[in-house]
Amino acid sequence: MPLFLLALALTTGTSPSAVSASSPDLNAITALLEQYNRGTETRNVDLFDGILHPEARQFVAGPQFMMIDTPTFLQLLGDGTIGGVEREVVTHGVEIDGLLATAHVTFEGEAAVFDNYVSLLKLDGAWQIVSIAIEMTPRAQGDG
Repeated sequence: MPLFLLALALTTGTSPSAVSASSPDLNAITALLEQYNRGTETRNVDLFDGILHPEARQFVAGPQFMMIDTPTFLQLLGDGTIGGVEREVVTHGVEIDGLLATAHVTFEGEAAVFDNYVSLLKLDGAWQIVSIAIEMTPRAQGDG
């Protein structure tokens, strides 16, 4: 089974256990999400080393559906096709259950809002993004 399907199947199970606000895992995931955003804003592909699994997929629903694998995402970012825009980050919640975690994060930019459901796995002691389901909503002129 491809990794991203396995991650999706594993993260749709029963209710996860409660996580303390001071949890080292929660702190690590929060830092990872901030690093993901900073890498996207600055188009710095080096910031994705170790946080975005090489086989991760991003599924974007919006004006058109897109599936973006990690190499394509990094190429688009590096050549300036995507990213490069400062965005406000709103973390709605993070749920951790052992080696699995999900996060609901919204990135709000001037041109669009990206509502993200992030699936993460703890691999070799470090959290990595294995899939992101994204609803991209373009802003009407004057909304941002």
